[in-house]
Amino acid sequence: MGARLLRQWLLAPLASREPIDARLDAVERFANAPMPREALRSALAGVRDLERLATKAALGRSTPRELRTLGTSLGSLPAVRAATDKAAGAGAGELLGGILNAWDDCAEIAIEIDRGLVDDAPVSVGEAPTIAPGVDAELDELRALRDGGRESIARIQAEERERTGIQSLKVGFNRVFGYYIEVTKANLHLIPPDYQRRQTITNGERFVTPALKSHEERVLTASERIEQRERELFESLRARVGAQVARMHTVARAAAVVDVVASLAEVATRERYVRPRLTDDFALRIVAGRHPVVERMMPRDRFVPNDVTLTQDARVIVLT
Repeated sequence: MGARLLRQWLLAPLASREPIDARLDAVERFANAPMPREALRSALAGVRDLERLATKAALGRSTPRELRTLGTSLGSLPAVRAATDKAAGAGAGELLGGILNAWDDCAEIAIEIDRGLVDDAPVSVGEAPTIAPGVDAELDELRALRDGGRESIARIQAEERERTGIQSLKVGFNRVFGYYIEVTKANLHLIPPDYQRRQTITNGERFVTPALKSHEERVLTASERIEQRERELFESLRARVGAQVARMHTVARAAAVVDVVASLAEVATRERYVRPRLTDDFALRIVAGRHPVVERMMPRDRFVPNDVTLTQDARVIVLT
């Protein structure tokens, strides 16, 4: 965001003294505040391209990972604002004061994304878990069904033993018959009417019940239903977040301005740049002027700073 804004500023330079001075005021405040400037750089390291991430959410095109990145970036904005506030100080000036007065962290959006998605969200739904546990009771139940096979079998077995009075009853699974209830020959007279015979074995019989078949169906289709439910929940979350795109674009623009201003201050401090004093008259006076690009492209000991003076009466220089 900052890189795009810097490019815009370079391609469309300001032409009036007041907004130029307002921008220079902001740069000077950051230049005179090294600790807040460093804190801002650290905070901005956690902010990705909010503009594009928010736009993709609004268009319904963001992936779970991109939406999670959007939430993480929004979560870093309070630290960005705090550092900006410290750098601006009292009487923050026109540019920084306007940004701070209108600042909107979009905190509830960040919280909703953080609560809704797992920390390491996948590129696409179905590739790995997407929705965080505790968000949706139906999804949690499906996951427990898929992942808790042993617990489910133990529960069903205990329920059937209590219902039939057959303490040796066992619930098992094989690939041919699926889930079954195994009863020894000595206890066949105790089986309820809803037991349906599936297989005769040496020591007894194997049965199924409508409830057991229903459980089997839920287990075998749980993964497919999990993906479907996660997709529904993710798309709903993305739509709610995307509806707030205008707010996110506004704070993205504010963060970009702060980023550029602080970066200019960082360079100005490192390279010992001097703030220009602007007037409305014709005179131009530059002492030991340096070109920030040219001096980078050649060794410092070969670069020669230049003085330039232009006045109303001496407004042409022949440079050989």
